[in-house]
Formats: sequence, structure tokens, C-alpha cells
Amino acid sequence: MGEEGIDALQLALDLASPYVDYGSLHLFPDKSGGHGPFAASAGADLIASRAWIARAAGKPLVLGEFGLRRDGLPLEARRAIYRGWLACARRTGVAAAGPWMLAHDDRPDDWDAYQFKWLDGTPPEDPRNAYVDVLRDVAAAW
Repeated sequence: MGEEGIDALQLALDLASPYVDYGSLHLFPDKSGGHGPFAASAGADLIASRAWIARAAGKPLVLGEFGLRRDGLPLEARRAIYRGWLACARRTGVAAAGPWMLAHDDRPDDWDAYQFKWLDGTPPEDPRNAYVDVLRDVAAAW
């Protein structure tokens, strides 16, 4: 069962069902007012609380989508927040995590404000890729 992080009770009820195998969390704090200086802590708090609910139910949790708008916080702030969220997910026992979308090269930047890109033929550290090296480093540590 998935949720946008709004209702902890509903997630707990869903995960209690014998017909549900795992929980899914989507994290977009700027959609619910948790942006700017609050995005890092709002996201980490949500991840930790939902991981606790999933553990209590004996089910895995997947951070199935996450993102911050590219036209909001500066790039370095977003990179730091993503590192923090992913470290929190790993530390709290989240089974897996993935960004909203890793878009292919022909998607224009303005197509989606949350997309991640890894441009064909470029190394993860290429600044045009913005977050790919963060994902690579976290995956290596997971």
C-alpha cells in the first residue's frame, strides 16, 4: 500500500492486512508546505515514522518516489537533503528507495520539475546530472 505521507493511521491499517505485502512512501514535502528550511527535517521525520509503522507491522517499506522541485531550493541544498533522506531511509531499515523519475535525455528540463537525469555518455559527477552521483554513493553504502 502506498501513501503520500499524509495519514499514518491509514498506513498502519493497510499494513495490518494479510493481503498487503509491503508499504510504499512517496515524499514531496514542497507539495504540502514542508519546503525551504523545513524540507530536510520534514522528510526525515516522515521516513522515520513510516519505517517504524512498517517495522511494527512486520512488513518492508519502500521509499517509492521522492523529490524536491528544481525551481525551489538551490542545487547544493537539494543534494544535501537527498543525501540526508536516503541516509535516514537506510538507517531506519527502509527496504529500497528511488527518486520520482530518472528521465531520459530527450525529456526537456521543464517537462517535470522533479525529474532526475543521467545524460547519456556522461559520468555521474557531471554537474548537468545534478543528483546521479548522490544516488550512486548511497546505493554503494546501502
